[in-house]
Amino acid sequence: MELIYFEFKELIFDLAASKLPRDLVDPKKSGKVKVFLPKFLEEIFLKRLGAFIRHVAANPTIQTNTAARKWPESEKDKIIRLKMEERRLQEE
Repeated sequence: MELIYFEFKELIFDLAASKLPRDLVDPKKSGKVKVFLPKFLEEIFLKRLGAFIRHVAANPTIQTNTAARKWPESEKDKIIRLKMEERRLQEE
């Protein structure tokens, strides 16, 4: 689990570093981008994610996909359902 978290952090860092304009961060005031950006991501962006990952790692029996999902029935679905019911009634 921690390996996935580490890789996720690296991917976010690479994405942010590629999209961040170089002139936005002044090396004299806040430091270099390679130092400033990971610190920002750790302290601000990934702060809550770390707590969640530790919780999930401590409780591996938690089911994350227990919600039953159902698509709304469209007009075409209603017509098909009615035809299927008619066929079933005719067969009986």
